Amino acid sequence: MTFHLHVIGIFMIKTTYIYDVDGVVFDSNLNKIQAYHELLLPLGPQDKVNALVENFRLNFGKTRRWHMEFAADLLGNNVNIDLLTDNYGKKMEAMVHPLIQINARRIKELSGENPIFVSGSSKAELDILLPKHFVCDQRNIFGSPDKKSFVLSRLKELMPNETLLYFGDSIADIEACDVAGVDCVALHGFSAHSKRLKELANKKNLLCIENLEFFNEH
Repeated sequence: MTFHLHVIGIFMIKTTYIYDVDGVVFDSNLNKIQAYHELLLPLGPQDKVNALVENFRLNFGKTRRWHMEFAADLLGNNVNIDLLTDNYGKKMEAMVHPLIQINARRIKELSGENPIFVSGSSKAELDILLPKHFVCDQRNIFGSPDKKSFVLSRLKELMPNETLLYFGDSIADIEACDVAGVDCVALHGFSAHSKRLKELANKKNLLCIENLEFFNEH
């Protein structure tokens, strides 16, 4: 793992970079929307399904479990949350996850071959997908059902002498960083809600860039 060093007075402070996955490593957000839509179609009327898909799009970054519980609550009819989660996972496993080459290359430049990933996607899936492109220690891969804010808060506790900087592509990423007290850079190039992300980043005075090629660690 590679750390950048900031000099403040006589102290050397490490900055550890942490990365979201969907919309940062993989251009997979449209695939996720498609899979979610297909999952819900047989379970409820079109207007409810459309509302749930839009809610899903606008709340990317929240855990998969959160989305499935939200859907089950709105659809009713005793929808089984565990079955819903499993079926969605199977759809995602069958789909292609195109690598965002420019970001993957920059991640390796910034953090080496074993970065830290914190995602709302299933950890079990991430443990399979990410090692195809990075030499990943599974202990550095975090995903659903754990919430991002919880994971980031825990990482901050475990690294008290380091500054954490999270790269995310969603409003939920910014919100999770706010809760955890972690700095955030918004990447809008592959975001599912780029306009809203840029608006919130501007409101909070956060760095918002198209992709990691535009990130200068100095």
